[in-house]
Amino acid sequence: VHAAGEDHVTGEGDGLGNAGVAERPVTTHIRRRRRVPGDLAGADVDGQVLVLHDMLGMNTEFNPSFLRRYAQLGEVIPAAIRQYVADVRAQDFPNDQEQY
Repeated sequence: VHAAGEDHVTGEGDGLGNAGVAERPVTTHIRRRRRVPGDLAGADVDGQVLVLHDMLGMNTEFNPSFLRRYAQLGEVIPAAIRQYVADVRAQDFPNDQEQY
């Protein structure tokens, strides 16, 4: 952050962090100056929110740089539902072992 723009950036630091648009050098600077809680992204902040649906890959259109996916459920869940519907239509579910 250049000294000329420092007040402008730190004055709007909360908005930048909440919008998720601040780059790492800016987030570090904002955090140190404004004591913004850890809702910015990066290694220099106190913490980072990672939404369960995003980390499990349920929303495939959301691809911010701070997101690490640990599963691809956006592909697995629809396939499982299609298989369930096919089994029900084929009268294969529930079968004799799946009833009581």
